[in-house]
Amino acid sequence: MKRRLVSEAVPMATRSSTGSSEIVLRRAVLLIFTSILILTADSAAALETISPTDPNIRYTGRFNTSNASQPVFSWSGTSIAANFQGTSLQARFDGDSWGQDYLQVIIDDGDPVRLNLSTSASNYTLATGLADAVHTVEIVKESESWNGDIKFLDFKLDDGKSLVAPPARPPIKLEFYGDSGTAGTSGLSECNCGNGLNKTSYYNYSGITSRMLDAEYSNVSRGGLTISDNGNRITDIWDQKSFTLNSPTWDFNSYTPDAVVVSLGANDVYGQSKSEIMTAWKSFVTNQLRPVYPDAHIVFANFYGWHGNEPANYIHEAVEDLHDAGDTNVSFVKLPWLFSTGGHAVVSENAGYANILAPHLAEKLGLPAPTPNTLSSFGAPGEVGNGSLEASHTAGEVNGWRALAGGSPTYVEGAGDAHEGTDFVRVTGGGGYYHSTDASEGDEFTLSAWMRGDPGDDGNLKIEFRGQGQNLLSTINSLHAVTGSWQEFTT
Repeated sequence: MKRRLVSEAVPMATRSSTGSSEIVLRRAVLLIFTSILILTADSAAALETISPTDPNIRYTGRFNTSNASQPVFSWSGTSIAANFQGTSLQARFDGDSWGQDYLQVIIDDGDPVRLNLSTSASNYTLATGLADAVHTVEIVKESESWNGDIKFLDFKLDDGKSLVAPPARPPIKLEFYGDSGTAGTSGLSECNCGNGLNKTSYYNYSGITSRMLDAEYSNVSRGGLTISDNGNRITDIWDQKSFTLNSPTWDFNSYTPDAVVVSLGANDVYGQSKSEIMTAWKSFVTNQLRPVYPDAHIVFANFYGWHGNEPANYIHEAVEDLHDAGDTNVSFVKLPWLFSTGGHAVVSENAGYANILAPHLAEKLGLPAPTPNTLSSFGAPGEVGNGSLEASHTAGEVNGWRALAGGSPTYVEGAGDAHEGTDFVRVTGGGGYYHSTDASEGDEFTLSAWMRGDPGDDGNLKIEFRGQGQNLLSTINSLHAVTGSWQEFTT
């Protein structure tokens, strides 16, 4: 098998005791911001209370409706949508005792606003000061299933107002089964933190892919899940309404996906063999998924470039075995692990995954090719994405670039003296930023960067070639004396 190389273009700088160096790479990319706000309120005005049992509420994903007036949901990406009359909207939720439950609230297809739930039943203002008309709300669970269950208690509208017919359901249905990568762990920060604050299902590849295809989706995932008999097996929870122990069983007749995406196996490599993992994949399809979804197209999605024995090496073999056994409605797609920190993908990387997965699903389902999303930081193989450093989804972080340990690397936004646009990165004390791209044997790379710094500073342009398990194969260093003016340097 041909060895796949991953090159990392790493602009770095050394400095004197007082100096610093600044770097910008050329490439124009759309600048995108997302507001993160927490809104809570109680209103003394007369309001109309809407029960969760109102037929004009559209629920998507798995809800435990044992008590229909207090539906419980825990899986990432579970959503509530409605069309409401009036100028304002409130909702009452009961979060769990950890205080790490988060929702994304979208009013009239506007920018998502993030909401942190209290650990007790509380009322939240979702919209106010709207025109007196019909408006749309969608509420999406951001945090992971094990961050806790959420109870939806009611909506509150202006006095005398009501819900009207709900938004139409999208024409396509998807379902995802996965581990922390599919659950959105640390998607909002490079910290690789497992807390609810930094998790995102809305900006995970599952959510972005679904929106690209105009699809609704169900996401049954959690950190640490395995496909084989090695710890937290998907087969122990795949049919539950919620992650909670002894949850009622999900009614598979209530939601029939057109396609199912399975992204599992990463956590199995630490104790299970190739044979055991392949057997588990095929068993999950044959014994669990096919009996309930006989017509769904099933996609195995696995990541390459992070581990020497990664399941992406042989996922095609499992698919071929299923085809040979008569199930030809199965395919696979490989997603690149283009960062060497050992962490989880952030928003721009999840968006890059979606730009790979969504066209694959569209082809298999006979859908029009989707328009690529603009959040992706992936360049074409051998190219640097977001080379101008102008795109940032998360405050203080530049899409597609990760800070190296050491020094004090800083992302400078809105500067008046950038070489191009308004943004650049400042690296001090031997720190730096790196970007990654796909490479194959025989490829040649040229790295150019605009740099400036204090007298005596040196800027280091560095290219590293890494193997499948992020093992270092070779390095090219290019040290350049910088001045106080922007200059282009090449290695």
